[in-house]
Amino acid sequence: MPTVTISSYLSFYVEKDGIDYLVVHNAEVADSISVDFRVGQTYVAPNYFIYRDAVYFNLALLPNDAFVTSAVLKLYGRQDLSDTDFDIVIVSGSGLSLGGEQADYGVLVSKIISFGSFNSSQFVLNAYNEISLNSLGIDEINLHISGNVVFGIRSSRDISSIVPGGGEIADFDDYSLPNPPKLVLTYTTGVVGESPGTLKVRGNYLHYVDSGGVERRLLGDIV
Repeated sequence: MPTVTISSYLSFYVEKDGIDYLVVHNAEVADSISVDFRVGQTYVAPNYFIYRDAVYFNLALLPNDAFVTSAVLKLYGRQDLSDTDFDIVIVSGSGLSLGGEQADYGVLVSKIISFGSFNSSQFVLNAYNEISLNSLGIDEINLHISGNVVFGIRSSRDISSIVPGGGEIADFDDYSLPNPPKLVLTYTTGVVGESPGTLKVRGNYLHYVDSGGVERRLLGDIV
């Protein structure tokens, strides 16, 4: 099966801090936004800090009839600032802004279903860290063939609202640096999971819209 590697065209973090952890965690709007790629949470007395990320990919390199069968998100490790290990979790980016806004912090608080993860204990410095996407993550990609797909990145301990006692942060290269986030996709084209056969169409053709939103006509015989 063919494989394509796509670099991110946008990534950023949204950050919130304050003295009350739950207020910080559940806030709707961040205090700051940055193109840096930092995920996790930390406590620096007297304040708690939470960092949530978003990463964007344009899937135009894929054929319109592509069906992704496996996907790996690659994040280039810059520094591991964690005293306590945590999972770095891919979540849905549905509902995030087109270009990054502080309100994206509140959007991400509800994104708790994992599309794939790896533990910070496996963090590799100055090299790509790989996260294999699960079936939910792959489904999300297939919903956006030939368009843009957006993922959120969160700490598992942020998702679980576990109060940090120290550092729980990992930094990666952002989209503007020489080693940006990458999405490696393996795909097939045409009919998936079926042997070639005969489709009888009641009429001259079957009119349908594929998963990428493209209108198509499939010719057939009148029966």
